[in-house]
Amino acid sequence: MLYRLPLPEDLLTGEDPDVELRVTLSYFTEPNKFGRRTYHGLDLKWDMQGPQESNDAFIQRVNALQRPKNVEGKRVKVEKSKSFDWDVGINQRSRGTVQSDRWHGKMSALVGDKLIAIVPVLGWWDQRKALRTQKMNFSLIVSVFGPGVYAAIKPKVEIGASITIDV
Repeated sequence: MLYRLPLPEDLLTGEDPDVELRVTLSYFTEPNKFGRRTYHGLDLKWDMQGPQESNDAFIQRVNALQRPKNVEGKRVKVEKSKSFDWDVGINQRSRGTVQSDRWHGKMSALVGDKLIAIVPVLGWWDQRKALRTQKMNFSLIVSVFGPGVYAAIKPKVEIGASITIDV
């Protein structure tokens, strides 16, 4: 699944302030009651489009099925593009069901529409046909800390109809 983080270009007004980006993915994995070797039914991991990475390059990086094929019908290795320089890194953060990471840098590297991909990593669900198409709930929380970010993002991610509760 792909999600878009909208950070408008007008956040850069002259200076290039420091910002902090935090991304957290949380989900519940179904345990395997019958086997000892594979515990998780399905795992998830996330990755984010890098500052110099195009949408197509990012999608090809996270999804091998989107990579081009050669004349023999085999997937071609694409040039490795790079995400942000995360504090924890994708290998360390992908080990559990609550995956969080931070990035500190300049606003200019973050502005624009960045894609965040939630990618399934199959466990024993793949071995049971009835479970292959079952849905999995998760929560994705993205926080950006920097001057003017809240006011710029709020209208783009706000829920359409606000509800007033009288007490």
